[in-house]
Amino acid sequence: MTDVKRRKAYVSVNVNIDEQGNIMPCFVIWKNGLVFHIEKVLYKCRAASMSVSGGGIRYTVLIKGHESYLFQEGNRWFVEAKEGLQCYCIAEKADGEMPVLPSQFNRSI
Repeated sequence: MTDVKRRKAYVSVNVNIDEQGNIMPCFVIWKNGLVFHIEKVLYKCRAASMSVSGGGIRYTVLIKGHESYLFQEGNRWFVEAKEGLQCYCIAEKADGEMPVLPSQFNRSI
């Protein structure tokens, strides 16, 4: 089995913050406009990335049925993107479905 090279990719993240100040990420938004819905936050802890430099609060999230790491590093967010992929998706599209685009979801205020 070959190791996949990864790079640090900063992303935008849409979050909900409750009345106690707890942060729950909801969507990951790539620089190219792709939006991925976070189905569930499985785990949250302080951790360093083992694949790329950096660390902070690591969220283990479920996106399209796959576990991925999402890091909050101060006021910025990053993922461990696979090197060489054109869209640097953090979740495989096993069902062949296109990801949600920003114009396809509504935000409630």
